[in-house]
Parts: sequence; C-alpha cells; structure tokens
Amino acid sequence: MNILLWAPHGSGEHYWGPGISAYRLYKSGLPDGVKVYLAHGYKEQKKYPDVFEDQFFISDLKKTNRFFELEFLWKVKKWIAKNAAKFDAVHVLGLYEVSFRPAIWFEKKGIPAFCKITSLGEGLNEQSLLSKLLGLARYRRNNITQITGFIAISEEIEKSLIDYGIDEQSIFRIPNGVDTQRFRPVGAQRKQDLRSELNLRDVFTVIFVGGISERKQPYMLAEAVKDLVKEKRLDIQLVIVGPDRDQIELKKIKNLISSERLRKNIIHIENSNEPEKYYQASDLFCLPSKREGMSNALLEAMACGLPALVTPISGSVDLVDDGKNGYYVNNKNDIIQIVMDNIDADYTNMKFNIMSTIKKYSSVKVGISHINIFRSNG
Repeated sequence: MNILLWAPHGSGEHYWGPGISAYRLYKSGLPDGVKVYLAHGYKEQKKYPDVFEDQFFISDLKKTNRFFELEFLWKVKKWIAKNAAKFDAVHVLGLYEVSFRPAIWFEKKGIPAFCKITSLGEGLNEQSLLSKLLGLARYRRNNITQITGFIAISEEIEKSLIDYGIDEQSIFRIPNGVDTQRFRPVGAQRKQDLRSELNLRDVFTVIFVGGISERKQPYMLAEAVKDLVKEKRLDIQLVIVGPDRDQIELKKIKNLISSERLRKNIIHIENSNEPEKYYQASDLFCLPSKREGMSNALLEAMACGLPALVTPISGSVDLVDDGKNGYYVNNKNDIIQIVMDNIDADYTNMKFNIMSTIKKYSSVKVGISHINIFRSNG
C-alpha cells in the first residue's frame, strides 16, 4: 500500500504541529508492505529517508501570502494529474485551501483522501475578508461530502464536524500519538544530570514547549513565574522551548525578563532537536492556550511523567482529568496557586495516573489505527 502524506508546510522535526505529529507517527514504524511518501511546499524541509520512501517539493508555500498559495495550487493540479495513480490513499493535513483543493482533485482521480482536522472549524469558517469575498470556506462546506474520510483528533472536533453535516460514518476519531520510547520518565539523578547538561539550575522547573504566540499565552505563564519569584520568594525557573511565531508574544516575554531582572528564572530556547531532555529535566508542564486540537507538546510532557497545567479546551480535556493527572487553569492566579501547592508535592499517585492515560496514545497504536482506516475505506 502506498500512502501519500499531503503536508503543505512540511513534515519533520520543525515546529508545525500537524507535520511533527505525522512525521513521528510514521517514524514509529510501518506494517510490511506499507510505504509512505511526502508531498509539501516547505522549502526548508529536511530529508527523512528512514520515514518517507520519497519526498516531493511542489512549490515554495509561504503561509501568509495568497500569491504563493495560488502558485502552489496551480503546480499541485498538474502534479496530481501526473502522479495520483501511484498512490492508494492520501493522508491530508488540514482543511484549508492548500489541503482541501488537492484532496478534492485526488478524489476526482479516484484516490481516497482522508483529511486530518486539527482545530475547531478548521477551513469551514471564513478567516479573512478576502476569504469571505472569494467564498472559500463556503466552497469547502458545499463540497466537503466529496472527501472520503475525516480524522478528528478530539471529541469536540468530532462533534463540530457532525454539526457541519458530515456523515458520522466518514468521521474517524483518532487522537495524536506520542513516541513513548523516546518520551519517557527518568529518575531523580538523571533529571539532575540533564539540568547540568542543558545549563539549567537545579531548582523547581516549569516548562512550556511550542510555537510562541498569543494564542498559546506563554506570556501569562511568564507573568505567573515573575510573581512567584518576586512576590512569593520562590526560587524556580521557567524554560520556554520554541520559535517566535507572531513577533509579539516573545518580545513581551523578553521585555519582562529584562525589566524584572529574571534572566536566571526565565530561559528561552529557540529550537531543540532533543525536546525530551527538557521535559525530563522539568517538574511541571504548562500550556495555557486559548485553543488547540490536541497538543503534541502536552502528549510529550505527559509521556515524560509531568503533571500538566492546561486550559480546559479541545484536546486538553481529552487528556487531562483535573486533579488526577493534571490541573485546569484559567488565568495567572490559577497557575500561581497550583505551583505553590505542588512545589514540594509527592507526585507518585499522579504520575501513575499520567502513565495510565498515556498508554492509550502511543504512536504505534495510533499509527495502526490510521493504516487500518486507509485500508478499510480506500
């Protein structure tokens, strides 16, 4: 069976959530006779011959520029006409224009497309004035029944697809997965050694991992840590791992670090090829995001045994049971209180609950679910 992964913004270890998730999913192993190919528009895509049988760069797709999208789609249509017959199924990431149109074109060539939906209303709500004028979301809603299947990563996303009129038989509830061999708990001595290796202090450590943007609200977390250090007199550190996404949130965080003299308490790591080490060197994970599908970082943190502080949103509520394997937070004061309550806590019972939860989300199990759906519905 030949599967084409349609990942407009690439698939690998760079910080595009759906692409990371798909890469790690297929990296975890494939059944005999199954090959995965990658088609994308990410100019800096790395080669992953151990995962993808071949990689096809269509055109340089710049996410925020309509001209590049049009050029991409023009080249895509010609590429599909020439190559579609080589594949048995297409695993499409997203439901925006650069994903939906190709999915429809594959379907017209007789190749079933399965679109992974990673956020509520993805591609089905008008996102901009131009989108409204062109009726792009309306076009997708009117033609959505032409798609063979939809992969919903959370209960809330599944419900939203049903509300849009998609046949329940076409919706497959499959969460994101995590490599539980790579992301796993470590003992106290290893944690201490990792802190030394990563140039972190050996103090209580909170971690945030992901693209830094207002949507994920890491500045609120930084403010909470500032208050914990300055007002509550706690010697703790916050490690933020991820690239700048909007040129706003990270600037605010850096200004806070400078004005409050918090250089030893708030550390920013732009990129790491070994994020597991940062999780394993930490004590708590926090994701105070406004919206998610199902966070890869949350799965990774939990797989490393970390209690998670999350806003009660789509995806996060599927994973976190408040007070049992993590905590819900809604604002800065919630974060402050939970950190204070847990800084000297014994996490034995909570870690047992965390690991019991994460067993359901191993990449191997999730990968098999995908392959079975492609085989059964292709």
